[in-house]
Amino acid sequence: SAFAEWFKAASECALALASDDWCIEAVEILGAAMQVAREANQSNVQKELVDATLVFSRQLASRDLARWVLECAQSFLLVQKRNLRREAIEEMVRLVRGVSAQYGTRGNRHLERAFLEVALDLERIIESPAADTVAREIAQSFEQEADCAPSAIQRAELLRGAIEAYRRVPNSTEDQHRVLRQHEEATSAIRGELEQHT
Repeated sequence: SAFAEWFKAASECALALASDDWCIEAVEILGAAMQVAREANQSNVQKELVDATLVFSRQLASRDLARWVLECAQSFLLVQKRNLRREAIEEMVRLVRGVSAQYGTRGNRHLERAFLEVALDLERIIESPAADTVAREIAQSFEQEADCAPSAIQRAELLRGAIEAYRRVPNSTEDQHRVLRQHEEATSAIRGELEQHT
């Protein structure tokens, strides 16, 4: 299809030039193409775009352009379920989790969680039992960032995020209570920090 060819051309430029600007162009084209193909109920175009997106994502993940795998994975969420092969979703989840792990290792918990959130959405599409594991990793990422927070205010906010994330994890009542206690401690510490600045 013309949409798929347009996306392939932009993705080839992005890779050849190792350019963020061209990556932006490629993922914008991809998003628009996926949306139009869905609205027009063009199954063959959606399937072709899914395959082209996987090819592009594999290449991005192996370069310094891995950050753009996020938008590629998000484009899968625009595809009608019947046009997404389980194997394609599983491969995209592997790519997304690989990039997420890279960001986690570098301490960039925000991007780590952004990738994990998309992995969670994809796992839920195929009703994978791994979705619960991903949901728990999101909560743990909030906790890990909270442990390094430079202030009680930031720590409290991150722990609040962890509590919300644990609510999506089955059988996590104990974790929710544990983090809630930490959140209460951080909230109490905020008062002390504010007093020091007044």
